Amino acid sequence: MFNLDQVLDTFSAQLYVLNVAKKEGSAADLAQELKYLHERLDKYKPIYDYISHDDITLGIAEYAKEKHIDLILSFHKKQGLLASLFKTSISKKIAWNGAANLLVIPMDKS
Repeated sequence: MFNLDQVLDTFSAQLYVLNVAKKEGSAADLAQELKYLHERLDKYKPIYDYISHDDITLGIAEYAKEKHIDLILSFHKKQGLLASLFKTSISKKIAWNGAANLLVIPMDKS
């Protein structure tokens, strides 16, 4: 099982947490998840940023380049068969874009 605390403690690097919304104000819909992120990660003194960009992948790539980010952690939730057929993975797009090294971490549905 992946242990995020162990990775963050080992590398002790600056942590950036980025929320990319397609429209202004849509981050408000994520209030509960954002609260959990703050509770979970604040001990690492991350830099939280919230940006709007029509192309999420391009927004992440531009942000990584601007901040000189070397490694992107992407937490992947497994999708159902139908969703996976019609939806392109942002992680796949980031990997192809090559803005930074990418580590994809599978997440349980629980």
